[in-house]
Amino acid sequence: MKKKLKPGLCILMALILLLGSVGDVLPAAAEENSGNTDGVSNATKVDISEENFPDETFRDIVKDWYDSDEDGTLSEEEIAKVTNMDVSGYSLESLKGIEYFSKLDYLDCRTSGLKSLDVSQNSELTGLFCGFNELTELDVSKNTKLITLSCDDNNLTSLDVSKNTVLEELSCDGNPLKELDVSNNTELDLLLCCRTGLTELDVSHNTKLTMLYCYTNELTELDVSQNTILEELLCYQNQLTELDVSANTALEWLNCSENKLTELNLGQNEKLVRLDCNDNQLTALDVSANKKLVMIDCSNNQLAALDVTKNDKLEKLYCYTNQLTELDVTQNKNLEELDCTDNKLELLDVRKNSRLHTLRCDDDVTVLQIKMVDLLAGEVLTIDDAAELTFTIEDESVAQAVEGGIKARRRGTTSIEAYDASGNLKHLYELTVYFRDVDPEKPSYFTNPVYWAANKGITTGKRGGRRFAPAETCTRAQIVTFLWRYAGEPEPTIENPFSDIQPTAYYYKAVLWAFENGITTGRSAAASHTADPADAPSAAKIFDPNGTCTRREIVTFLWRFAGKPEPHDTGAFTDVADENAYYYKAVYWAAERDITTGKKATNYTTFDPTGACSRGMAVTFLYRHDQW
Repeated sequence: MKKKLKPGLCILMALILLLGSVGDVLPAAAEENSGNTDGVSNATKVDISEENFPDETFRDIVKDWYDSDEDGTLSEEEIAKVTNMDVSGYSLESLKGIEYFSKLDYLDCRTSGLKSLDVSQNSELTGLFCGFNELTELDVSKNTKLITLSCDDNNLTSLDVSKNTVLEELSCDGNPLKELDVSNNTELDLLLCCRTGLTELDVSHNTKLTMLYCYTNELTELDVSQNTILEELLCYQNQLTELDVSANTALEWLNCSENKLTELNLGQNEKLVRLDCNDNQLTALDVSANKKLVMIDCSNNQLAALDVTKNDKLEKLYCYTNQLTELDVTQNKNLEELDCTDNKLELLDVRKNSRLHTLRCDDDVTVLQIKMVDLLAGEVLTIDDAAELTFTIEDESVAQAVEGGIKARRRGTTSIEAYDASGNLKHLYELTVYFRDVDPEKPSYFTNPVYWAANKGITTGKRGGRRFAPAETCTRAQIVTFLWRYAGEPEPTIENPFSDIQPTAYYYKAVLWAFENGITTGRSAAASHTADPADAPSAAKIFDPNGTCTRREIVTFLWRFAGKPEPHDTGAFTDVADENAYYYKAVYWAAERDITTGKKATNYTTFDPTGACSRGMAVTFLYRHDQW
């Protein structure tokens, strides 16, 4: 006689069979830890196995990056922490297993060799970058939170983004799509759909677009009238015969080159900075309203005239291969590049385009151009036809006409025009004259400081501006004058306290200003001319303008001029050890700011405070102070 199973046992066996069958259809996962005794049930873990992550490289990435406890599985806690994954550049055959990362917000798998990608389980994704792979299909219908989708340069023949209604950036360049529907993507700010073979594109619903790149397609028409905040439109290399951008008043960059346009109205695009309309069939182009333009490329059209006199910000102009008979660039002072070859020009005046460094025009065009010339004072610019020319020199104190050319007289700059007997301008020079004893071609430590000081009007040089005399000793009058000019030549408001300073002296105001601001205290009349400055106890004060300026004096003047800041590091120089010396803080402040490095002869261990300061050294110290 067979025994009957008890009802309770039957139910238990049924549950066991049921659980077993469920296990066959769930993703393979590690069993719960049977040793858990803390009363808390362990959550299901995902095995980092070949079954769950078949691609070995991806499996290793998951182990190395996300298995924090190194137990060979992913816990719910470990999975929840993975919101950002960048596997771009890794050689991957599959990203199977990506579905376990349910909290993934950002995924970058560009340039990985992927032929398929399933992100249907990654519903939290807001950013997906899967470009430069070999994908033939991509389903993002479940990724309704996507804000950015970049799937450039794959083999996608279709792309459905109708469910991605919060999408703001879409880049699908380089896919053979043929068609693209973005009518549901009303939040789009950026759309890049270049090199896709599109024959039509409707962006009328995408009113938030600021960037639209749809170049290298087969578009025959493009309506951007609803895209009123569009800032960049690149639609070159299509088949457009007309383009209306009158509603796009925010447009800053328009590239509509290599189409079939016969006209282009830019009257409403006052914010336009760059215009590329080359290789069309334009017979006229009006850019008078586009005063912010920095670059224009209108080459390879049929333009008979081009007026750029209102475009004073223009830096680059390419207008080659047109029908221009004249071109006025006299108002384009910022012009750096100009190509006007293959036109009908006879004369081109670029004398006022001092920034022009690249000029291309036909060989038979007469070009009036500034020639930049550098000379040392006393040198002569030889001009072959000088005997047949009359020279007009803007500043004859800088240069003068002599037999055979132009002689540089003193440091400075001047323009020089040379006319023939008929009054025709033949040459135009911009001459820069340098000090004869400070040759820029043979630089020294003081070269840049000298010309920095000269250009700022801090020094005018010596011997009529022909020399600077960098090796000569700097006097006390010279250094305070340098400082005074550097400060902007402020007017002193005190009476003259010094018996040896006269109002007619070039340094008169400088000395009074320096005394008034505590930069110098003067010397007592009884002190020697080589004594350092000190507060004179008697009323008979002198400044000693012709006295030698020592190294400790110049750094003290600079330190006081700077407001007597406290140095942080002291004691580096063996000959500046007395903390009570008036120049102690000044020397170490100057060393901290790299105004001085000390004396090279002693391996920079001494400062030589009583040593004489040369004129070259003086402007160098001031230059380094300014550059700090």
